[in-house]
Amino acid sequence: MEYIEDKSYEKDKELFIFRLNGKLYSILPKRILEIIKFIELEIPEKLPKDVAGIIKYDSFFINVIDLKSLFGLETTAYTPENKIVIVSLDDSIFAIIVDEIIGNKKTKTVFLRHFSPTKTTL
Repeated sequence: MEYIEDKSYEKDKELFIFRLNGKLYSILPKRILEIIKFIELEIPEKLPKDVAGIIKYDSFFINVIDLKSLFGLETTAYTPENKIVIVSLDDSIFAIIVDEIIGNKKTKTVFLRHFSPTKTTL
């Protein structure tokens, strides 16, 4: 896992905000392809530690990243109340599971901590 520290003083930056274990996290809205209700994940025999499973998206299978595990948060069982967010990053498409969607909000950003997933995670 790689974090890139970035001090940013942009005003009125729009972010897609979601909740995990009571804390707020964000991603740029342009990275979001779709938000779907939680569905049963397919779980092949061998998966990287931070991948919860795979789902079929359009005509191919994509990894579903367990952000709680990836960020070192307490992991809990996923429920039908969770949402799956389909994300596009560079040339990769993957999904993340979130506890709650807050929505797009303009925020006065003073400090961001960027997560840069590795190819093995995706």
